[in-house]
Amino acid sequence: MNRRICTALAVLSMVILLMTGSVLTVQHCCGRLLRQTERVATSLGTEQTAAEIKALEAQWRRYSIPLHLFVPNQPLTDLNETVFRLDALNTDRCDELRAELAAVRADLEWIRGQELSLF
Repeated sequence: MNRRICTALAVLSMVILLMTGSVLTVQHCCGRLLRQTERVATSLGTEQTAAEIKALEAQWRRYSIPLHLFVPNQPLTDLNETVFRLDALNTDRCDELRAELAAVRADLEWIRGQELSLF
């Protein structure tokens, strides 16, 4: 086989692997974070809420690093602010907590959908 064809096939394979890896990474990270936001939502108004919010923050710290590789910075910056605002809203017993949690969920679903649309 021609050397140029082999090189082209190798480059094409790497691009496809990178695209597939990015989709799988974003799907996995967003899926984990969405499940944790669901746990926070079901625990609202109970003693467990603060612990679930802390768990969401910990997961966000863990999964935001790989997300930064594949997702533009602006949506992640906005999401970062919202995630770390949840604990303060819970401490103050603020009515905005449910709305901010819904915003986190919506942002994660949007990021997840955007990654699929690129593929």
